[in-house]
Amino acid sequence: MAVSDAKAIVQQLVAAYPNAKVSEQTVVVYLRMLQDIPADELQTVVDQCIAQHKFIPTVAEIRDMYHTLTVSLAQPTAAEAWGQVRRAITRYGRIRVPEFDDPLVAEAVTHMGWRELCVSENQVADRARFLQIYEQLEQRRAQGDKLLPPARQLAVRSGGQLLPLRELITTNGDNE
Repeated sequence: MAVSDAKAIVQQLVAAYPNAKVSEQTVVVYLRMLQDIPADELQTVVDQCIAQHKFIPTVAEIRDMYHTLTVSLAQPTAAEAWGQVRRAITRYGRIRVPEFDDPLVAEAVTHMGWRELCVSENQVADRARFLQIYEQLEQRRAQGDKLLPPARQLAVRSGGQLLPLRELITTNGDNE
């Protein structure tokens, strides 16, 4: 993103909170910490923050809003993901293993075992375990998504297996 674009957006943020005491150093920190967000997306995120926050949002609040708008709302809930698995069990059975569009659903199913899910007679326990696994995977993915680019690079260099944010956004269609 061009520095001039980012500066204009941050200046809009500051202008929206006339009672906030914002130093030039604060503006520099905001610019540095938000530079990885594309200008058009940052504008949308800042507009939404202004609409929701009574006080000037912190960098962390802005980045959380970015995550919410770009990933969280596109991600199915654990219950919706379990519904996808149940429909796939009905459609494919234990012989054919489906491919899930959502990598978190696919990973949770892999942890539990496709065949085991299909032949299980305890759907209540399967559902509870799936929801638990899915939510843990979602928390881990969300932590990775919120990393700044240099922190993400450090995590990968240190052996972390992080997918880029955009690769995790899936279409909201069923797997049927």
